[in-house]
Amino acid sequence: AACLTLGLWAIGRPSCSGSVQETVALLTGKNVTIVGNYDTPKQRPNGTTFYPGQEGAIELAEALTGRGRRVRMIYPRRPHKDVREWVNAGATREEIEMVATNAGAWVRRSA
Repeated sequence: AACLTLGLWAIGRPSCSGSVQETVALLTGKNVTIVGNYDTPKQRPNGTTFYPGQEGAIELAEALTGRGRRVRMIYPRRPHKDVREWVNAGATREEIEMVATNAGAWVRRSA
């Protein structure tokens, strides 16, 4: 919703790891910029640490690679946790587009 208020075309997922296949189906063949979140670390039952927002964004980027024309990943400027905080703090459409334009194409991490 924060991106939509700036006139940016955007979709949201029900959670940081939800609806990957539905999102891929919707975005196949399109240029895509994923806006990740800076989440606080969480603990898995085995004691390892993970970052849900970042890992969810990576999962989506991996799934879109090879299906979109161009996949990029950006994060809000610090200290903002997510795009909503960033926009509420004064981020403009031009700023977000500049960050996206300067982001390199996503390179698949897994084989």
